[in-house]
Amino acid sequence: MDQLSELKATGALPSPSGVALALLDLARKEDVSTKEIVDVIQADPALAGRLLELSNTPTLGLSRPVASVHDAVVILGFSVIRALALGLSVLSNSLKGDCEKFDYSGFWSRSLATALAAQSLSARDRAFPPGEVFSYGLLSEIGRLALASLYPEKYSKILASAAHEGDEALLALEHKHLSMDHLELSAALLKEWGLPEIGIEAVRHHEKYEDAELGDNKRLRHLVHLLHMASYVGNMF
Repeated sequence: MDQLSELKATGALPSPSGVALALLDLARKEDVSTKEIVDVIQADPALAGRLLELSNTPTLGLSRPVASVHDAVVILGFSVIRALALGLSVLSNSLKGDCEKFDYSGFWSRSLATALAAQSLSARDRAFPPGEVFSYGLLSEIGRLALASLYPEKYSKILASAAHEGDEALLALEHKHLSMDHLELSAALLKEWGLPEIGIEAVRHHEKYEDAELGDNKRLRHLVHLLHMASYVGNMF
């Protein structure tokens, strides 16, 4: 997305910080040791606790409880840990803003509810790591927050116009007035942050599941459907 470089230059896009940023830096290295990852994670007790909780999910079928961050890293894998840290960091850094019609606290609540629903659904069928899917759910609507951050006044008017029209009308208005929509921007941001391609495409299509052109990729179709169902739960909040 050529526009992304211009948008990044404004400094207004939601972005990771702290431990999440350090993990993204580690991901760019060719050889990363488990010790390096553990050392970074232990600087954030909340993230360490979340990883231990995920590692002890009954569906993983482990014979004994996981009590150390080191073991959690080995069990979950770096990609899951990076995605989870990224999701928690970006959303927690954006709890308020200047877009009058954007419900920042409501957005956080819906994002968290969507993430938890996605994690629960993925834990049942074990098709994807629960921690990774949690992050896809948490970041699935990040484009909305990004547009509110980039264009607070203009996006406030768009939200007011689409308030009683539904998501299709919102997407159309975003395209008309901003030359992009929140699904495209969500996907672009996830790509920028190095998340797996399947997660990027699932986020891009999850709101328009019935109309999505996913071809014969059953795994992608399954993840899109999972996020679609999770977002339905999230929108109840």
